Amino acid sequence: MDLEQDYLENEYDDNELSLDVEPEPFEPYLGIFKSILVLVLLQGVTFVIGIIMSVLAIMNSNIEISDIDAKAFEQQLNTNGYFLAESTFYNAILSLTLLYIIIQYRRGVDFKTYIGFNKVSLKVIFETVLIILALKVVMVVPVSSRLTHLKVDDFMLIFVQSDGPKLFFWFTIVVAAPVFEEILFRGFFLESLVHSKLSVHWAIVLSSLIWALIHTQYGLEAKFFLFFIGLFFGYYKIRYNSIWPPIAGHVFMNLTSFVLVSAIHYFNG
Repeated sequence: MDLEQDYLENEYDDNELSLDVEPEPFEPYLGIFKSILVLVLLQGVTFVIGIIMSVLAIMNSNIEISDIDAKAFEQQLNTNGYFLAESTFYNAILSLTLLYIIIQYRRGVDFKTYIGFNKVSLKVIFETVLIILALKVVMVVPVSSRLTHLKVDDFMLIFVQSDGPKLFFWFTIVVAAPVFEEILFRGFFLESLVHSKLSVHWAIVLSSLIWALIHTQYGLEAKFFLFFIGLFFGYYKIRYNSIWPPIAGHVFMNLTSFVLVSAIHYFNG
């Protein structure tokens, strides 16, 4: 089966859209540039929200701006789980709203259709989760020589060690962040690249690479892992023409990571 031909021919069948009218929002030659431009715009949203949240944190601290050590204050915020969770949550809401406007008000296709909110069987979801579990076992566990000294990313530990509403931390890391990232990268970005001059295979590779690189909080090993996970998510998005398998896999991946980090932190005291 030709993955690319099969995907393009069946992509909008359930929505009764004619392929004679181009449903994709970006022109083929400019698709890559415009898609990346949207990602840059949404990264700008992240930056602005970070600034606003930092200003609010300063105001709530009752400290004069002239008395603040900028580097020390930045370090304090970057190790504050509640601050990071709030920033992530508000960024997801605002960015998804902007993305909805960008997609919904172009001609030919609505938001749900373009992102790929199409039904899949529970068997596919279960299969996705099992593959993610296998990949984590194969690619993550061997990195450590002993389980008791398993290397844990400092970023995850921030949320485990920080004071604050743990339920909100869990929801943000396990649900909000994965859903937002999958809609953005496997929904919008991958879909836009598929309708550019890139082949489906290169579209999957490029979207996975950029997705891995934006996770600046992780080290090189983690970025390699995310890149390969992204390839799998992209393939399943195209194979089943649905965003639900990547979302399920991403939620499960973050859930298991958070549980593992919490367990190691608990037993190590």
